[in-house]
Amino acid sequence: MEALDIRQLLSELGEVESEMKALTDRRDSIRTTLGEIMAQRDGEKLVVDGLGTVSITKDRTSVKYDTKVLDAFVAQCLKDGDIHTAKAISEARTESTSKGYLVVKKEW
Repeated sequence: MEALDIRQLLSELGEVESEMKALTDRRDSIRTTLGEIMAQRDGEKLVVDGLGTVSITKDRTSVKYDTKVLDAFVAQCLKDGDIHTAKAISEARTESTSKGYLVVKKEW
């Protein structure tokens, strides 16, 4: 019974994802057209009363560091007796946990 339920659910999931793809494609097309309109306006914010606003954000740069390289550097600092540098880098370290999620690989 459970195998039949899973088969039916996977089939239904495929149908829903197919419908979603069509909607996503349409949304992307609309967003592309809006982006082209905004580019012609040099990014000037557009306000449409009762519907919302359209704007383009400025480019931004993010910086990332290789955790393994920094961990090795901290270890080397400790080995060399440079406790202050190792401590300063270690105190700047942050960690976050991502919740696990269901993975469904399509064969259809």
